[in-house]
Amino acid sequence: MKRTTKLGLSVVAGLLALGAGGVGLAYGMNSEGSNISGPAADQARAAAAQAVPGGRASQVETGADEGTTGYGVTVTKPDGSNVEVRLDPGYHVLGIQPADQNDTDGG
Repeated sequence: MKRTTKLGLSVVAGLLALGAGGVGLAYGMNSEGSNISGPAADQARAAAAQAVPGGRASQVETGADEGTTGYGVTVTKPDGSNVEVRLDPGYHVLGIQPADQNDTDGG
């Protein structure tokens, strides 16, 4: 009986760990699953901030949801307005546009 109980507890613990990992993964992604973090996001933020003098880079997204490669970085300009800096996979600036230009669904 003790062996069955230990096996049952091990299975339950394993399922809980898998569930917690899935929740953490889902929490780290936006509704389109394109927000990123880590070293790649840090490099993208640095390149985007350099492209907008005095700007503060924040959210970094991949272009995967748009079928492109590279990154889109939200940068707050010194006047408080937001722009999106588009970068290629090598962190080179492709363009800068108002942050809400592609946001047609309001979110």
